[in-house]
Amino acid sequence: MSIELSRDGARMASVLLAGLRKIYRNDCLARDSSCRGKAVDGHSVQNSVVLDALAENNHVSMVTLTGDSMRFELIGRNKATTFSGFCSNHDRELFKEVDYAQLRDIDLSSPRQAYQHLLRAAAMELWKKRKAVFISNAIASRNSDFVRACGIMGLNPAGIAFDQESLVPMGYGQRLGLKESWENYTELRRLTHRSTFSDEIVFVSRILRVPANFSVVSGVSPTQDLFGSPLYDVGRVIDRDYPMPHMGLAILPHGEGTAVLVAMPRKSRFRLQPILDQVAKLPDRELEIPLSKLVINNCENSVFKPSAVESMSADEKGKCLRDYLRSVDEELSVREIAPINLFRLGNLA
Repeated sequence: MSIELSRDGARMASVLLAGLRKIYRNDCLARDSSCRGKAVDGHSVQNSVVLDALAENNHVSMVTLTGDSMRFELIGRNKATTFSGFCSNHDRELFKEVDYAQLRDIDLSSPRQAYQHLLRAAAMELWKKRKAVFISNAIASRNSDFVRACGIMGLNPAGIAFDQESLVPMGYGQRLGLKESWENYTELRRLTHRSTFSDEIVFVSRILRVPANFSVVSGVSPTQDLFGSPLYDVGRVIDRDYPMPHMGLAILPHGEGTAVLVAMPRKSRFRLQPILDQVAKLPDRELEIPLSKLVINNCENSVFKPSAVESMSADEKGKCLRDYLRSVDEELSVREIAPINLFRLGNLA
């Protein structure tokens, strides 16, 4: 978001955005008669087992954006990766197969678990887009939400100025993303009560023989395979007959190793098949860096073991944060991303 403020810009921008987030109404994305009140904070990366396996002193490390810089920040386990997508009833019912009681409950052969990871990833992406559009609309139009947020945070609305030329394309891009996110989530949500998913969901999974340093559950719309080769004609994705493909990526602790799951709607398979093949067939060490690049390029909710981050060299940490920051505004060419191995942090590849 490009915002120019009349004075003390970075501080006031941060305060204003905090105010807008405070007044954003989180409605349950399920939108049916079984909803139980407003949406509650749920975890995109499961808390009691997965985050617990990574946490040290009840904290995990995440990459956070502050102003125009990225940094690794310690975050309490109970707050990490939370998003307010569903009421308590739907958060419990829609994801009960992946709200594990213990690590051995992770079943990489289960189509239902693959589906629920994919649905949760799609829901989180939709939630982020909805909030981004709400904020950009409030800022661009200076509507009642903008005035209310200023009042809550003690700001004078008349004393804030914006770069309108930057706001217009930003809002347009978010609206396009919101439309696709709604369609993707809605199609997946219809499958909730299916007894089988073989006709609708495609997935591959494996266990890498390396202890878990990090975890992520995220929705991804890659335009390149794991080595940077184009997957499809990006210029045509605005065509309804040529929609952007989507997939869910889950990387989770699994015993003494790390589980990797890639799941997608069957209609996305035609364009994303090379990624399925690479995840299924590459030897462990040949897969680790390409998967790490996919995470850095596409996933905002990565969670790291704090000691693994501390073991990184200054050079390794700097390159990792640089590429996380560069990927915020656009998907990078895979070949531009530094070969950081997130699976073996502290050991430069």
